[in-house]
Parts: sequence; C-alpha cells; structure tokens
Amino acid sequence: MQIVPTVLRLCCIVMLFGAAAPAFGQACAASSVIPITNGGAFFGNTCTSAVQLPALANGAIRTPGPQDIYALHDLSALYLNLTLTLTSSPNSLSLYVCRNPCSTFGSCVAVADTDATGLAVIYLPKPAEYFVVVGSTADTCNTYSLTAYGTFND
Repeated sequence: MQIVPTVLRLCCIVMLFGAAAPAFGQACAASSVIPITNGGAFFGNTCTSAVQLPALANGAIRTPGPQDIYALHDLSALYLNLTLTLTSSPNSLSLYVCRNPCSTFGSCVAVADTDATGLAVIYLPKPAEYFVVVGSTADTCNTYSLTAYGTFND
C-alpha cells in the first residue's frame, strides 16, 4: 500500500519541476530583441511587449512583468565608456545589464531602478556585448525612453 503515495509524490515532483524548468531555461528570441548598434535614444512601452524573461541574474531576480530586451553590441570602437539612462514614471521600471547569452541564466553586471525623479542610470566603464532589459520586479509596465551615450573614442 506504500506504492500509491510514493508514486503520487513522484508524479507531483515531476509535474512541479517539469512546469518550472522551461521558465528558468527561457532565452530571448532573436526576433524580439532590439539591437543597440550606436548611441542614441530608444522609446518603448513595456505594456505592449510580449517579451518576458521570468527571472534574471541566474534566477535570483524575479521579473514577472512584460519587458523590452535590447542587444547591446560592443561599442568600444566608438566609445571609451557607456552610460545608459532610463527615463519613466517615478519608481516604475528597472534597467538590467546582463552578460550574453540572453537568458534567465545570464549574470547581471548592473541593475538600476527608476527613482523618485523617474531616472535610472547605469555607467559601464568599458562597453562590451550585453543584453539590456527594461522591465519591473513588481509586475508593472510603463512607457519609457532609454538613452545610450558615452565619451567618444577619438
């Protein structure tokens, strides 16, 4: 009679991990990633985005809301350093800069939340290949502008 409870527990464990595994292994679809190949301004609205990585930083930061994901190419030929500025409603969105490849398992090198003024700023002393996520840990969405600029490498 011990077989039924053991089998039932085993089925529950398989279902639990089977449902969770795809979320943690989720990666960015190339068609949904916005390339940053030069400095400038990008405008978006995470409310209309269908992209969503459920977690970042090796699964440590839950990001349940919709996101916009950018592919930040190595701009070191153009810039000596790089500053990313996110502007949105106060305390609404966050900015994550993580190492490639783009997935929930990517380790993040910088995170900033919009403050009471609606700004989040990340300074990267050396541009490199990263993916940048505009999203929220509070399952909220909003319009935003993202600006990438730096000191020219002349």
